Amino acid sequence: MAAVGSALGLFHALVSVALLTCIRADPDMAIVTREMDAWIILACLSTAWILAFFQKGTFSLRHVGTRFYGRRQTPQGYITTKWLVALFPLLPIRSYVVAYRIKEESNPEYEFQQNAMQPVPGYFLWAQMARTALISYGTILWCLGCFWLMFIGPCI
Repeated sequence: MAAVGSALGLFHALVSVALLTCIRADPDMAIVTREMDAWIILACLSTAWILAFFQKGTFSLRHVGTRFYGRRQTPQGYITTKWLVALFPLLPIRSYVVAYRIKEESNPEYEFQQNAMQPVPGYFLWAQMARTALISYGTILWCLGCFWLMFIGPCI
């Protein structure tokens, strides 16, 4: 279910961004306001985060859902962080100490992983989370900058 919520949030965000490009439209034709767009995106991502928090493993369908990022070895296993993803890691959910993998399925369409794991004390391994966030958000900003140069820049 977390995959559905993050997919809806991503889809709505992409539609909202498309409306802010060079497409000229009558403001009276809009179904919802920009403020309502922001609330819808926030509601979809919040719901997806809550569902992913209670999800026992990870599941992503075509890179939308939940995945583990990062790996720091410890005597008990390794520490990894569960993220809500929509092509890129969007929101961290929680860091876990993974003792061993119970089940894993992976193919180009979907990924599923079930582990024997315990939450880390303090909710997150902050260095691991910050590194993943920096790479992910930096990539997203770079892509948005490229789109801005290609589409919006010439319109100004």
